[in-house]
Amino acid sequence: MVLLDVEKLEIIVHKIASTTWVKCSNDGCGTYLRYAEVHGHKLACPQGACTCIEHDCDLAGSPAMLVVHLAADHLKEMHKFSYGMTKRLQVHMSVVGSPCR
Repeated sequence: MVLLDVEKLEIIVHKIASTTWVKCSNDGCGTYLRYAEVHGHKLACPQGACTCIEHDCDLAGSPAMLVVHLAADHLKEMHKFSYGMTKRLQVHMSVVGSPCR
C-alpha cells in the first residue's frame, strides 16, 4: 500500500477539481463550469434562489420570480438598477416620530 503525504494529496485533489466539469444545479441556468468554480458561480448565478424579504413569507425562487412576487403579493415598488449608472430615488417616511429628519 502506498501512502501519500498531505501536500501530494492536496495537489491531486486540486487537479481533479480544476479539470472536472459540472452543470449548474439552478433551474434555467445550464452553465457548465469547473468544479472548483461552483461555489463562486452559485453566489452570482442569475437563476439562483432568492428568498423573500417579508417577515413570515417563505417564498424562494429566481430573482425574476422574486421581483414579480414582491410587486404582486406585497405591493412593493420595484426599481431597476444598472452598475455604473446613477439613479435618484425619493423615499417617503410615514412613521410618526421617526428618528430620520
